[in-house]
Amino acid sequence: MTRKVESSSNSSKTTEGLNAILLKLGDAIEHCTSSADKYLQRGEYGRAAHAYTNVGNAFSKTLGEIRKRNISSDYPTIQSEMEISVSFWKAKAEQFRKKERIRNQLKKANKLLSSGAHLRPINILDKIPTSDNDDQNADIWLQKGNAYCMLGDFQSSIDCYDNSIMIRPLNVETLFNKAVSLYYLSKYEEAIKCLDDTLKIYPDHKDAWFYKGLIFHNFAVKRYDEAIDCYEKALSLNMHSVRIKGNLSEALFICRRYPESEKIAKEVLESADDETYILAMRFLLVCLA
Repeated sequence: MTRKVESSSNSSKTTEGLNAILLKLGDAIEHCTSSADKYLQRGEYGRAAHAYTNVGNAFSKTLGEIRKRNISSDYPTIQSEMEISVSFWKAKAEQFRKKERIRNQLKKANKLLSSGAHLRPINILDKIPTSDNDDQNADIWLQKGNAYCMLGDFQSSIDCYDNSIMIRPLNVETLFNKAVSLYYLSKYEEAIKCLDDTLKIYPDHKDAWFYKGLIFHNFAVKRYDEAIDCYEKALSLNMHSVRIKGNLSEALFICRRYPESEKIAKEVLESADDETYILAMRFLLVCLA
Protein backbone atom coordinates (compact mmCIF):
# COMPACT_ATOMS: atom_id res chain seq x y z
CA MET A 1 0.00 0.00 0.00
CA THR A 2 1.62 3.21 -1.20
CA ARG A 3 -0.17 6.14 -2.74
CA LYS A 4 0.43 9.82 -3.24
CA VAL A 5 -1.74 12.20 -1.27
CA GLU A 6 -3.45 15.04 -3.14
CA SER A 7 -2.22 18.45 -1.98
CA SER A 8 -4.29 21.46 -1.01
CA SER A 9 -3.35 25.07 -0.47
CA ASN A 10 -3.46 24.58 3.30
CA SER A 11 -1.34 21.44 3.54
CA SER A 12 0.97 21.37 0.53
CA LYS A 13 4.13 21.18 2.63
CA THR A 14 2.77 18.36 4.78
CA THR A 15 1.53 16.54 1.68
CA GLU A 16 4.89 16.78 -0.06
CA GLY A 17 6.62 15.38 3.00
CA LEU A 18 4.19 12.50 3.21
CA ASN A 19 4.49 11.71 -0.51
CA ALA A 20 8.28 11.59 -0.23
CA ILE A 21 8.00 9.11 2.64
CA LEU A 22 5.52 6.95 0.69
CA LEU A 23 7.70 6.95 -2.44
CA LYS A 24 10.63 5.75 -0.36
CA LEU A 25 8.42 3.02 1.09
CA GLY A 26 7.33 1.98 -2.42
CA ASP A 27 10.96 1.50 -3.46
CA ALA A 28 11.63 -0.64 -0.39
CA ILE A 29 8.55 -2.79 -1.03
CA GLU A 30 9.47 -3.35 -4.67
CA HIS A 31 13.04 -4.37 -3.79
CA CYS A 32 12.06 -6.73 -0.94
CA THR A 33 9.13 -8.43 -2.68
CA SER A 34 11.21 -8.90 -5.83
CA SER A 35 13.89 -10.60 -3.73
CA ALA A 36 11.26 -12.74 -1.99
CA ASP A 37 9.86 -13.91 -5.34
CA LYS A 38 13.33 -15.01 -6.46
CA TYR A 39 13.91 -16.91 -3.22
CA LEU A 40 10.53 -18.66 -3.48
CA GLN A 41 11.30 -19.75 -7.04
CA ARG A 42 14.37 -21.48 -5.62
CA GLY A 43 12.42 -22.88 -2.67
CA GLU A 44 14.41 -20.79 -0.17
CA TYR A 45 11.62 -20.21 2.34
CA GLY A 46 13.87 -18.88 5.10
CA ARG A 47 15.35 -16.15 2.92
CA ALA A 48 11.91 -15.28 1.53
CA ALA A 49 10.68 -14.90 5.11
CA HIS A 50 13.57 -12.54 5.82
CA ALA A 51 12.64 -10.45 2.76
CA TYR A 52 9.00 -10.27 3.85
CA THR A 53 10.15 -9.26 7.34
CA ASN A 54 12.01 -6.38 5.72
CA VAL A 55 8.77 -5.27 4.02
CA GLY A 56 7.03 -5.22 7.39
CA ASN A 57 9.96 -3.33 8.89
CA ALA A 58 9.75 -0.78 6.08
CA PHE A 59 6.10 -0.16 6.88
CA SER A 60 6.92 0.14 10.60
CA LYS A 61 9.70 2.60 9.87
CA THR A 62 7.44 4.63 7.59
CA LEU A 63 4.70 4.71 10.20
CA GLY A 64 7.25 5.89 12.74
CA GLU A 65 8.37 8.70 10.44
CA ILE A 66 4.77 9.79 9.88
CA ARG A 67 4.17 9.89 13.63
CA LYS A 68 7.49 11.61 14.31
CA ARG A 69 6.67 14.39 11.87
CA ASN A 70 3.25 14.67 13.46
CA ILE A 71 1.45 14.39 10.14
CA SER A 72 -0.48 11.17 10.71
CA SER A 73 -3.28 12.90 12.57
CA ASP A 74 -4.31 14.54 9.29
CA TYR A 75 -4.42 11.18 7.53
CA PRO A 76 -6.08 8.57 9.82
CA THR A 77 -6.88 6.27 6.87
CA ILE A 78 -3.22 6.10 5.83
CA GLN A 79 -2.14 5.43 9.40
CA SER A 80 -4.70 2.62 9.74
CA GLU A 81 -3.58 1.06 6.43
CA MET A 82 0.03 1.22 7.55
CA GLU A 83 -0.73 -0.64 10.78
CA ILE A 84 -2.68 -3.32 8.89
CA SER A 85 0.21 -3.68 6.39
CA VAL A 86 2.76 -4.15 9.17
CA SER A 87 0.67 -7.01 10.61
CA PHE A 88 0.10 -8.53 7.16
CA TRP A 89 3.77 -8.67 6.17
CA LYS A 90 4.91 -9.95 9.55
CA ALA A 91 2.32 -12.74 9.33
CA LYS A 92 3.47 -13.58 5.79
CA ALA A 93 7.07 -13.77 6.98
CA GLU A 94 6.08 -16.12 9.81
CA GLN A 95 4.18 -18.29 7.33
CA PHE A 96 7.36 -18.94 5.36
CA ARG A 97 9.48 -19.38 8.49
CA LYS A 98 7.07 -22.15 9.46
CA LYS A 99 7.47 -23.75 6.03
CA GLU A 100 11.24 -23.61 6.42
CA ARG A 101 11.06 -25.21 9.88
CA ILE A 102 8.81 -27.98 8.57
CA ARG A 103 11.11 -28.62 5.62
CA ASN A 104 14.12 -28.85 7.94
CA GLN A 105 12.27 -31.35 10.14
CA LEU A 106 11.33 -33.39 7.06
CA LYS A 107 14.98 -33.39 5.98
CA LYS A 108 16.04 -34.56 9.44
CA ALA A 109 13.46 -37.35 9.42
CA ASN A 110 14.48 -38.42 5.91
CA LYS A 111 18.16 -38.48 6.91
CA LEU A 112 17.35 -40.71 9.87
CA LEU A 113 15.31 -43.01 7.62
CA SER A 114 18.22 -43.27 5.19
CA SER A 115 20.56 -44.18 8.06
CA GLY A 116 18.30 -47.07 9.11
CA ALA A 117 16.58 -45.42 12.07
CA HIS A 118 12.83 -45.87 11.93
CA LEU A 119 11.14 -44.97 15.24
CA ARG A 120 12.85 -41.60 15.68
CA PRO A 121 11.63 -40.26 12.30
CA ILE A 122 8.05 -41.14 13.28
CA ASN A 123 8.46 -39.24 16.56
CA ILE A 124 9.83 -36.23 14.66
CA LEU A 125 7.07 -36.34 12.05
CA ASP A 126 4.34 -36.67 14.70
CA LYS A 127 5.50 -33.39 16.24
CA ILE A 128 5.43 -31.42 12.99
CA PRO A 129 2.44 -29.05 12.98
CA THR A 130 0.00 -29.03 10.08
CA SER A 131 1.31 -26.83 7.30
CA ASP A 132 -0.71 -24.45 5.16
CA ASN A 133 1.26 -25.92 2.27
CA ASP A 134 -0.40 -29.04 0.83
CA ASP A 135 2.86 -30.39 -0.59
CA GLN A 136 4.46 -30.29 2.85
CA ASN A 137 1.49 -32.07 4.46
CA ALA A 138 1.65 -34.73 1.73
CA ASP A 139 5.40 -35.13 2.36
CA ILE A 140 4.83 -35.57 6.10
CA TRP A 141 2.40 -38.44 5.46
CA LEU A 142 4.70 -39.93 2.81
CA GLN A 143 7.70 -39.96 5.15
CA LYS A 144 5.63 -41.45 7.97
CA GLY A 145 4.46 -44.15 5.58
CA ASN A 146 8.07 -44.89 4.62
CA ALA A 147 9.07 -45.16 8.29
CA TYR A 148 6.24 -47.57 9.09
CA CYS A 149 7.06 -49.61 5.99
CA MET A 150 10.67 -49.98 7.13
CA LEU A 151 9.40 -51.10 10.54
CA GLY A 152 7.29 -53.77 8.83
CA ASP A 153 4.02 -52.15 9.92
CA PHE A 154 2.60 -52.23 6.41
CA GLN A 155 -1.02 -51.42 7.29
CA SER A 156 0.04 -48.25 9.12
CA SER A 157 2.23 -47.33 6.17
CA ILE A 158 -0.73 -47.77 3.80
CA ASP A 159 -2.90 -45.54 6.01
CA CYS A 160 -0.23 -42.83 5.85
CA TYR A 161 0.19 -43.19 2.08
CA ASP A 162 -3.59 -42.89 1.66
CA ASN A 163 -3.56 -39.61 3.59
CA SER A 164 -0.78 -38.36 1.34
CA ILE A 165 -2.61 -39.49 -1.82
CA MET A 166 -5.76 -37.63 -0.73
CA ILE A 167 -3.71 -34.42 -0.82
CA ARG A 168 -1.51 -35.25 -3.80
CA PRO A 169 -3.14 -38.04 -5.83
CA LEU A 170 -0.69 -38.18 -8.73
CA ASN A 171 2.58 -38.54 -6.81
CA VAL A 172 4.51 -41.47 -8.27
CA GLU A 173 6.62 -42.17 -5.18
CA THR A 174 3.59 -42.41 -2.88
CA LEU A 175 1.60 -44.63 -5.24
CA PHE A 176 4.53 -46.98 -5.76
CA ASN A 177 5.40 -47.20 -2.06
CA LYS A 178 1.78 -47.99 -1.24
CA ALA A 179 1.89 -50.78 -3.84
CA VAL A 180 4.97 -52.27 -2.15
CA SER A 181 3.24 -52.29 1.26
CA LEU A 182 0.17 -53.92 -0.29
CA TYR A 183 2.44 -56.53 -1.90
CA TYR A 184 3.93 -57.45 1.47
CA LEU A 185 0.40 -57.85 2.89
CA SER A 186 -0.41 -60.17 -0.05
CA LYS A 187 -3.09 -57.77 -1.27
CA TYR A 188 -2.09 -58.41 -4.84
CA GLU A 189 -5.04 -56.99 -6.76
CA GLU A 190 -4.86 -53.71 -4.86
CA ALA A 191 -1.10 -53.63 -5.35
CA ILE A 192 -1.47 -54.15 -9.12
CA LYS A 193 -3.95 -51.26 -9.26
CA CYS A 194 -1.46 -48.96 -7.51
CA LEU A 195 1.32 -50.11 -9.82
CA ASP A 196 -0.88 -49.50 -12.86
CA ASP A 197 -1.66 -46.01 -11.54
CA THR A 198 2.07 -45.44 -11.10
CA LEU A 199 2.81 -46.58 -14.65
CA LYS A 200 0.07 -44.38 -16.13
CA ILE A 201 1.93 -41.38 -14.75
CA TYR A 202 5.47 -42.70 -15.30
CA PRO A 203 5.51 -45.57 -17.85
CA ASP A 204 9.26 -46.14 -17.45
CA HIS A 205 9.20 -46.80 -13.70
CA LYS A 206 11.43 -49.88 -13.68
CA ASP A 207 10.63 -50.87 -10.10
CA ALA A 208 6.90 -50.73 -10.78
CA TRP A 209 7.37 -53.15 -13.68
CA PHE A 210 9.52 -55.39 -11.48
CA TYR A 211 6.96 -55.53 -8.67
CA LYS A 212 4.19 -56.29 -11.15
CA GLY A 213 6.38 -59.16 -12.29
CA LEU A 214 6.83 -60.34 -8.69
CA ILE A 215 3.08 -60.38 -8.13
CA PHE A 216 2.34 -62.33 -11.33
CA HIS A 217 5.27 -64.65 -10.49
CA ASN A 218 3.87 -65.41 -7.04
CA PHE A 219 2.66 -68.98 -6.58
CA ALA A 220 -0.68 -67.66 -5.32
CA VAL A 221 -1.20 -65.83 -8.61
CA LYS A 222 0.64 -68.00 -11.17
CA ARG A 223 0.41 -65.62 -14.14
CA TYR A 224 3.90 -66.46 -15.32
CA ASP A 225 3.66 -65.23 -18.90
CA GLU A 226 2.60 -61.82 -17.63
CA ALA A 227 5.43 -61.94 -15.09
CA ILE A 228 7.90 -62.52 -17.92
CA ASP A 229 6.51 -59.56 -19.86
CA CYS A 230 6.89 -57.31 -16.81
CA TYR A 231 10.41 -58.53 -16.03
CA GLU A 232 11.47 -57.98 -19.64
CA LYS A 233 10.09 -54.43 -19.55
CA ALA A 234 11.91 -53.78 -16.27
CA LEU A 235 15.11 -55.26 -17.71
CA SER A 236 14.88 -53.01 -20.77
CA LEU A 237 14.98 -50.08 -18.35
CA ASN A 238 17.72 -51.52 -16.13
CA MET A 239 19.76 -53.93 -18.23
CA HIS A 240 22.35 -54.86 -15.59
CA SER A 241 20.01 -55.72 -12.72
CA VAL A 242 20.87 -59.12 -11.28
CA ARG A 243 17.61 -59.13 -9.34
CA ILE A 244 15.48 -58.71 -12.46
CA LYS A 245 17.50 -61.22 -14.45
CA GLY A 246 17.32 -63.82 -11.68
CA ASN A 247 13.56 -63.59 -11.40
CA LEU A 248 13.15 -63.58 -15.17
CA SER A 249 15.26 -66.74 -15.47
CA GLU A 250 13.08 -68.49 -12.88
CA ALA A 251 9.84 -67.43 -14.61
CA LEU A 252 11.17 -68.64 -17.97
CA PHE A 253 12.10 -71.96 -16.37
CA ILE A 254 8.58 -72.39 -14.96
CA CYS A 255 7.17 -71.71 -18.46
CA ARG A 256 9.57 -74.35 -19.85
CA ARG A 257 11.45 -71.83 -21.94
CA TYR A 258 14.64 -73.59 -20.96
CA PRO A 259 17.22 -72.19 -23.43
CA GLU A 260 16.27 -68.61 -22.55
CA SER A 261 16.25 -69.43 -18.83
CA GLU A 262 19.70 -71.03 -19.04
CA LYS A 263 21.19 -68.11 -20.97
CA ILE A 264 20.02 -65.54 -18.42
CA ALA A 265 21.01 -67.72 -15.45
CA LYS A 266 24.58 -67.85 -16.79
CA GLU A 267 24.57 -64.07 -17.19
CA VAL A 268 23.55 -63.74 -13.56
CA LEU A 269 26.38 -66.02 -12.39
CA GLU A 270 28.90 -63.95 -14.33
CA SER A 271 27.94 -60.69 -12.61
CA ALA A 272 26.23 -61.54 -9.32
CA ASP A 273 27.87 -60.93 -5.96
CA ASP A 274 24.74 -61.77 -3.95
CA GLU A 275 25.05 -65.29 -2.57
CA THR A 276 21.27 -65.78 -2.69
CA TYR A 277 21.12 -65.26 -6.45
CA ILE A 278 24.28 -67.25 -7.06
CA LEU A 279 22.88 -70.29 -5.25
CA ALA A 280 19.48 -69.95 -6.92
CA MET A 281 20.99 -69.78 -10.41
CA ARG A 282 23.34 -72.70 -9.72
CA PHE A 283 20.38 -74.78 -8.59
CA LEU A 284 18.40 -73.77 -11.65
CA LEU A 285 21.26 -74.72 -13.96
CA VAL A 286 21.55 -78.10 -12.24
CA CYS A 287 17.84 -78.64 -12.97
CA LEU A 288 18.43 -77.69 -16.59
CA ALA A 289 21.40 -80.03 -17.03
